[in-house]
Amino acid sequence: MKQTIKMNKYVLIVLSVIILAVFAGVGFFLYNKRVQPEVVNQAGITMEECSAKGGEIINILGDKRAEDLEFRRDHKADFCINKADYLGDVVDLRCPCICCKKPTSSGFSHYQVEKAIMDYLLTQEYFSWKTTTDSRNFCVIENLNPTEEGLFPLYVWVRCGEFILQNGKLKELSGVSVPTKIDYPNELSFYDMSKMSHEAPRDGLLYSKDIKTIFPLNVQNRIADFDSKNINSRIEAITVDWFREVTGPIEALGQVKIKADRDTYTTLMSSTVGIGLTPIYTLGRHPETIRFRWHTNYGHFVSWGSPDLKVNELGSEVINSGEKIYWSYDANEWDVEKPSVQIFLRIEDAQSGQILAESILEINWEDRNIAKVKK
Repeated sequence: MKQTIKMNKYVLIVLSVIILAVFAGVGFFLYNKRVQPEVVNQAGITMEECSAKGGEIINILGDKRAEDLEFRRDHKADFCINKADYLGDVVDLRCPCICCKKPTSSGFSHYQVEKAIMDYLLTQEYFSWKTTTDSRNFCVIENLNPTEEGLFPLYVWVRCGEFILQNGKLKELSGVSVPTKIDYPNELSFYDMSKMSHEAPRDGLLYSKDIKTIFPLNVQNRIADFDSKNINSRIEAITVDWFREVTGPIEALGQVKIKADRDTYTTLMSSTVGIGLTPIYTLGRHPETIRFRWHTNYGHFVSWGSPDLKVNELGSEVINSGEKIYWSYDANEWDVEKPSVQIFLRIEDAQSGQILAESILEINWEDRNIAKVKK
């Protein structure tokens, strides 16, 4: 009898162990099934695979946000310039490194330099400001001297803007586009934004003088030939991506460009009063709901047309309904050195003044007196 009881005890112990093992196995299976998808979503990538996919290895410890371990674990894509550029965690390095697609059009080969400068610009009121509380600011840059990227100072074109989403449509409320010198102590450390500084040219007649003072000659030539289409497209793409991530599908900014009726102009011409400017745009808005704001950093606008062909000087800033206007300059400044001309056009909502689309036309000078539209 005692022997039977003893055997029953052993049987109970064995059964208990088996039951515990079964529960442990089921628990592990359920845990693994629940957790595994997150592990798969953060699939590893080797250094070679990163390079083959056109990526760049980023040590995220160079970003102060990485000090937050939870953020570092759950928001790896935020350490890339665009979230969509995240390719995976690099698995064959000891550092907490990720692979991001290399920017292809900014002229920077080192992601961390570009990212540090853009983050710095967003802290500076000259480049990043708010006109309303629910807007968001973005900045992009293009390296004007990529062969000298290794050491500061760096010379970049800065494009920053304040954007807002209204009724599913993206709108730019304010912005700046300007060449800038960025300086930083050339020391071996992670980039400290408090040590960065910048210098940008002033508006108007001082613009040309400041360009010569701030930038070396080779960069001055790049500035004179700079095409803003690429950098405008990049800031729109980054902005659209961010708002889509937060809110879902949105309608991007409208498109507009300035059509000039001639390539060159001088005040000696008797056949015209200036360079005729006409807005060409796609917006999907009724003409009565929008207005056109023109601005030039040099010269002035002129109206000229039917019914009496009277010439009216309008000044350096004009608001109209999209009809053709002319740009000209003071004939008394003949043979005087003049600044490069930037003509800005913004299409605005007629009621709120919010920007729906914008464009820039640039004019350079030949022999001081011949205004030539930049193609």
